[in-house]
Amino acid sequence: MDLMPSKLRYFIVVAELQHMTRAAEVLNISQPYLSKTIADLEHEIGVQLFDRIGKKITINDRGEVLYRSLINSFREMQDTMTMLTEMSSSTTGKLNLGIFITSSFMLPCIKEYMRLNPMVETAIYSYSDLFHQNQSDFFDAIIYPQSIFFAKYKGSFLAQDRYLAVLPRNHPLSDRPSLNLKELQDDSMVFISHGSNRYESIYGSCQRAGFTPHTLLSTDSESVHRDILELGLAVGFITSSQRESCSECQSIRLVEIEDKDASLNIMIGFKRLSRSSLAAKAFFHHAREFFKLDITE
Repeated sequence: MDLMPSKLRYFIVVAELQHMTRAAEVLNISQPYLSKTIADLEHEIGVQLFDRIGKKITINDRGEVLYRSLINSFREMQDTMTMLTEMSSSTTGKLNLGIFITSSFMLPCIKEYMRLNPMVETAIYSYSDLFHQNQSDFFDAIIYPQSIFFAKYKGSFLAQDRYLAVLPRNHPLSDRPSLNLKELQDDSMVFISHGSNRYESIYGSCQRAGFTPHTLLSTDSESVHRDILELGLAVGFITSSQRESCSECQSIRLVEIEDKDASLNIMIGFKRLSRSSLAAKAFFHHAREFFKLDITE
């Protein structure tokens, strides 16, 4: 599609070659017709664009101003047309994601997907009761911790994230580089709940370490969980991928946990592609490439 008037296109070629005969050959038009077109353009705008000495032409300062302006406008027009073409061929629809771990782990993947598919509306849900109440088919993809509460779902291993203990600054163990969970058995703790008294998997790690945690507080909100920890109301846990979110808080200390199973296996599962929308299929292929997953359709 040619959106630039022919007079302006002819002018650009003459300005670049500064030779009327060669420009006419490039444009596949006659030299007299090209000369007349350029003269008509100069007459229309009221200024000479070229200095002429015999058969030789040289672009002058006014011609340079017009040339630079046209080139910039032409590039912007091309970029706009490219963007519109990409938008017209982009995937559309809605993508429903269930993310039952810290969302920060998945956000880089989602950000890139949204950049590549700007016409898709992406909805992120973290309330896992919706997932367990026989509505799992609502989600196009789920990202969840490998635990007993999700045992009936078959997903692919995505990554492993280690837990860290979050201690108030004045806690007797806060200056230690590491600790084992049994050393925290007398502390009041806060856990993230996943509905119906289901706690994050580190709760089970404490039980396997030989004690049932004294759960002083629980919440289904990551932000509330972080506020409780920063206020020092209880001992709690975050994963390594969440470390940065607490890095500037001076009231707490993050301590490595020595227990081998104080880790979180992160899984990802997808709706069957035969029942998936175009937006969901696009996310499947994007996530598979982004995380280098060895899964097939």
